[in-house]
Amino acid sequence: MRRLRGFSQNESDEIVKLLQAYITRPENTVRWRWKVGDVAFWDNRATQHYAIADYGNQPRHVQRVTLVGDIPVGIDGKQIQEC
Repeated sequence: MRRLRGFSQNESDEIVKLLQAYITRPENTVRWRWKVGDVAFWDNRATQHYAIADYGNQPRHVQRVTLVGDIPVGIDGKQIQEC
């Protein structure tokens, strides 16, 4: 995302910074306690991923997959449009 529509670049940057500070609070995040064989999926259209480097010397394999499917909807039931 480069800029929120309808806002100046500075306004957009400040709003994104505010939202980023909110969504990265511990109460708004998920921490996974990995077990052998676990696989995690998330939908980047409606979530944000931030990996914490807390896996020591264990291998971490990440593979991004893009699926074709329905456009996600917000809590109001309306389709989410790209920025």
